[in-house]
Amino acid sequence: MSNKIAFIGDRSTILPFSGLGASVFPLEKDDDLKKLKGFNPTQFAIIFVTEETRKAKKDFFDKLGEKIVIIPSLKGKRTAQLERIEAAIRRATGSTK
Repeated sequence: MSNKIAFIGDRSTILPFSGLGASVFPLEKDDDLKKLKGFNPTQFAIIFVTEETRKAKKDFFDKLGEKIVIIPSLKGKRTAQLERIEAAIRRATGSTK
């Protein structure tokens, strides 16, 4: 099994992860899935997908099963997913804010 990580979503949200060595695949919600050139889900242990991209391409991402982790987009509105992530960070850091 691979230990590679992929990020799929709008460019402004996922591009910073390329600096950490992750594979990034910019895909706006209206884009065709053919833009995912070089994307092979079997190469990745985990695939992070922005909420808006997943909603737009639900059928495709549902086929990938448990490898998918939905993350909030910088462009999107405040979501329950973002609140859960912030709560986990607060618990991990001991922050009371």
